[in-house]
Order: sequence, then structure tokens, then C-alpha cells
Amino acid sequence: MFSLETLRLDGWRVPRGALGAMALVLACELFLHVASPWLPDPVLWGSGEVSAKVAQAQRIGRAARGPVDVLILGPSHASVGLSPAEIETAANRSFGVYNGALNGRTYPALEFVFEQVYEPMLRPRAIVLAVSPLVLNAHNLWMERNSEQLFGAAYPSALRATGVASIWQRFLLDHVYLYRYRHTQAGLRDGRIDGRRRLDAHGFTQPAATGTYRRQPEGLPADHPYRRIMHAYDFSGPSVEAFIRLLHHARERRLPVVVVNMPFRAEMLEISPTGAEDYARYLEAMEQLRHEYGFSFLDYQTRVPFDDADFRDVDHLNEAGARRLSRQLASDLLAVLPRPAAVVTAASGGRE
Repeated sequence: MFSLETLRLDGWRVPRGALGAMALVLACELFLHVASPWLPDPVLWGSGEVSAKVAQAQRIGRAARGPVDVLILGPSHASVGLSPAEIETAANRSFGVYNGALNGRTYPALEFVFEQVYEPMLRPRAIVLAVSPLVLNAHNLWMERNSEQLFGAAYPSALRATGVASIWQRFLLDHVYLYRYRHTQAGLRDGRIDGRRRLDAHGFTQPAATGTYRRQPEGLPADHPYRRIMHAYDFSGPSVEAFIRLLHHARERRLPVVVVNMPFRAEMLEISPTGAEDYARYLEAMEQLRHEYGFSFLDYQTRVPFDDADFRDVDHLNEAGARRLSRQLASDLLAVLPRPAAVVTAASGGRE
């Protein structure tokens, strides 16, 4: 219908087929603009969870409800294991908390969303970074691929582009609804991730993780992805590099940083015959970074006596475990950040 053979030019006259096509496109575009409040939301960040959190953070920023006293960053261990509502309650509302953790993403993706969305929209006064030997490991290609998928999504791709390409892509996403609404999902503006899960007002996933971990005599299944990741340990790679860049970024802006070593079951280290030695090297590397960047390090793998009843699987806490960890973190944050004013003073370099 719209081939070059059918659209023959007759002098300077515009072919009728081209005019009809333009009118159809404009009519569809006008309809989408008018109907957008009632249409499913556009998925611009590659997944329902990331898109929902970005939309939520943008709403908080536009409503000027910030700055957020404490921003939590990390992968799924933090998104299901650290409840801002529990933390705020246990801390007697001494500070406000937002959980910006992203399921299945490593620190390159977390760094990108922090710089592009969380920092300008939420303006955090302190940062909690959740870590584990699983996430900060050069062998974790499985989760790194998830991060690369985020970078390939519509809006991250536009933000990472340069020059005219970036301007053009962002114009399409912001103003051309036929382009913007290629992928949609109902409920993102209400924090809905999918048909079962949604975000609460603090970015925490509801319903909370359920189930109880049961140790198997043979360990993790033979095809479990953790077996490939933890067969040896290497404190390097994209996730480590992005984690260190975040530490450097926070130091330059005088933002207090608390690094939380998330708990896990022994099977994760038993995958490798050198698991105990690998973990010791991981802790040594974290201590070197702590000495260099001056962050507070909370090792909840040994400090809090979690057992199988607190876990959903080998490294994710269930609802009961998340409640225990969140309350403990609240107590520790009160020691590090005794009141929001102290955080503001630290963030401004003591000028207030």
C-alpha cells in the first residue's frame, strides 16, 4: 500500500496515498494523546518492576515529597529483604526510607538508575548498599545479562545515546505516543509490577516473600545458576567497578554510605571446594574498600543469627526474616544517622 511504486510523484503534488497515510497516523497519535490517562502504562525501562519504581520515584520527585533520608540500593536480596515500613516503624519515624533495589540487576544497572532517576528525583541524604559475594563476583554473567537487558530498553537506551540520536530518541519517547506505547502494562502508575505483586509507598514489593527454606542433602540442584557463578570467586568485573564508582560518587557528595552484607545459607559457599576461602577474600576486599571510602559495614551474615525458618531460598529472606533484618537495620541506622539533621549536615559538608 505504501510502497514507492504506488506513491509516484506527479510534479510537486503530494501523492494522495501519502496524505492518507499521514492523516491516519496523526489521527492515531491524537487518539493516544487524548486516551493516555485510561490506557495501560508504557513500559519504558525493560520490565514491570523497574518501570514501576522509576514511575514511583518520578511521582515522589514531582510532588516535592523529598528528599528521602535513606535510599536502599541492591538486587533482589534487598528488594524482598529490607522493608522501609518496618525500618521506619522500628526507628520511631526518625527518618524516611525508600527501597530502590532492582530484582535480578547488578550494580551497573543500579548505578545507572541511581544517577538518572533516584538521585535527581529522591535526592537521598544517605545510601544503603546491599552486597553479597554472589553480586560482587566476576563470574556472575547470569545477572550481568539482566543488567544489559535494562540498558537495551527504550528509555535507558535513549539516555545512554549521545548527540542527536539521544535527543531524537527522547523526543519520540516523551512526545510521540505511537512510539511510546509499543509495550504497555496496566497499573505501573499505581506501582503494580504484575497481576500478583505491587509496590508499597516506599518501593517495597507486596506481597512479601513467603515460604520456608529446606536444606537438601545434595545441595542446590545441578542446574541452579548459582553453581556456575560460585564455582570460584573473583572480586572484579562490571558489578564491582560500578559499586566502587557509587562509593566514589557518594564520597564526592559527602553522602553517608552504609554497606549491608546480606545473609545467606551455607549451601551457597559449599558449591565450591574453596568457598570458605573465597568468602574470606571477599570480606578482605570489602574491608579494604571500607578503609579507603570510610563507609559503615554491617555484616548480617554473622551478626544476626538467621536460620532456615527466616529464608525463602538459599539467599532470599522470607517475610519473617525480612522483618527481623529490617528492624536490626533500623537500630543500626539510628547509630549511624541519629537524626535527619545530622544527615543533612554530613551531606552538605558541615555547612549547616
